[in-house]
Amino acid sequence: MTPSPLLRHPAPSRPCPGLSPAIETLLPPGSARPVALRSVRRGEVLYRWGDPFSHLFRVQVGSFKSVWLGPEGRQQVMGFHLPGELLGLDGLGRPSHACEALALEDSVVWLLPNAPWRDPSQQAQWQQTLCDALAQTQQLVFMLGSTPASGRLASFLLDLGLRLRRQGFSASRISLRMSREDIGSYLGLTVETISRLFSRLDQSGVLRVQRRDIQVLNLAVLQQLSQGPRRQPTEATTPSPAHAAEPGPSSASQASAW
Repeated sequence: MTPSPLLRHPAPSRPCPGLSPAIETLLPPGSARPVALRSVRRGEVLYRWGDPFSHLFRVQVGSFKSVWLGPEGRQQVMGFHLPGELLGLDGLGRPSHACEALALEDSVVWLLPNAPWRDPSQQAQWQQTLCDALAQTQQLVFMLGSTPASGRLASFLLDLGLRLRRQGFSASRISLRMSREDIGSYLGLTVETISRLFSRLDQSGVLRVQRRDIQVLNLAVLQQLSQGPRRQPTEATTPSPAHAAEPGPSSASQASAW
C-alpha cells in the first residue's frame, strides 16, 4: 500500500511548499525556513483551552483536530487541519485560546509570530485569511442545520479531497487520520450513523472503504448527495424528506469500521 502523503516528512530546513500568498507574507523577508519548528506526537496537545495566545501555527507535516470544550467537559470537534493550513485562529483578538488542538498523527508545525497582522501592509492578506476561515465556519453551520446525514458525510469527503488536491495529492484517494467518533462529532452525527453511511456508500459502489483508506469511485453521485434532496414545487406544504437518503440499520454496518 502506498504510504499516505501526510506521513512523508520533508526536511525542516527546506522551503515550505504550498504556501498561499496570505500565509507567505508572514515569513521573514528572504527566509526559507520556519520561524521555529515544533514536533508533536500523535495524541499530544499542541495548545489547550486557556493557554496564552502568542503564536499561530502552520502545519508542516501531519494533521490536527481542533476541539471546543463545552460545559461539563463536553467536547465538540470544530475542524481538521492538514499540511499547509493554519492553526490557532481561535486565539485572535483574545488573550488566550478558545479551543485546543491535538495531533492526529506524528506531526510537525512551525510557529508564526503574532506581530504581522498589526502591519498595515499585510492587513489585506490577513483579511482574506480571516474571511476564508469565517466562510468555512458558516458552511459548517449551514450544513448542520439543513443537510441530511448522507449529504454531510459526502460534503466532508469532497472538502477533504479538495484540500488534499491543493497540496498536490490525490483528491480521490483519502487516508483518514481522524476516528469515526471525530467525524461524527464534527458533522453532528453518531458514530453508528457514520459507520452505516460508509457501509452503504461502499456497497453501492460510490466509495471503496478499507478501514481508514477511502477511494472515491463515483464522484458525480457523491456530489449529488452533498447537495441534499431536491424539493419539488408540489411539496411546498409537505415536510421535506430530509433524511430520505440516510441508511437504516444494516447487518454490514460494521464491515468497514475502524
